[in-house]
Amino acid sequence: MKHFYAIDLESWVYPNLEEFHNLSQKERKKLDGGYIVDSTCRLLELLEKYNTKLTFFIIGELYEWYPDLIRKIKRAGHEIAYHTHTHVLLKNKNLIEKQLALSAHFLKEFQPRGFQAPVIYFPRSGYEIIKKAGFRYSSSVYHSDIGIQPVDGVLEIPVSCNRVIL
Repeated sequence: MKHFYAIDLESWVYPNLEEFHNLSQKERKKLDGGYIVDSTCRLLELLEKYNTKLTFFIIGELYEWYPDLIRKIKRAGHEIAYHTHTHVLLKNKNLIEKQLALSAHFLKEFQPRGFQAPVIYFPRSGYEIIKKAGFRYSSSVYHSDIGIQPVDGVLEIPVSCNRVIL
């Protein structure tokens, strides 16, 4: 069996545009229209066909919308990891703590070991917070020249083996 690294499970309604973050959860779910369920179920069928497992970095709000979908992913043998509650840019410690609090039920049920910050932007001060929340690793940087490194008690596993040149 192959285990490929990861996929971010987020609805298309999570672009990093303020107007989408200002919508209510009910409005975001309505915009999604069940798309995330349909596309994820098709993906799960494909992964089963090829006997492949993934780490799913999941938006906590999707668990509130479709808890059975997240449980289906887990039952299929995939790793459940965390990608914040509403895919906001984590600019400071307060935002990280708020996202974790919003996802309390998701975090309690799945006890994810992995964390990934949206748009791969994560302040150094956040590692202490995610460590305290029980995460063992993060995948919130783009580069491989440092390899896997511990940061404040959390292993940082780069998202890509390629450097991003801006």
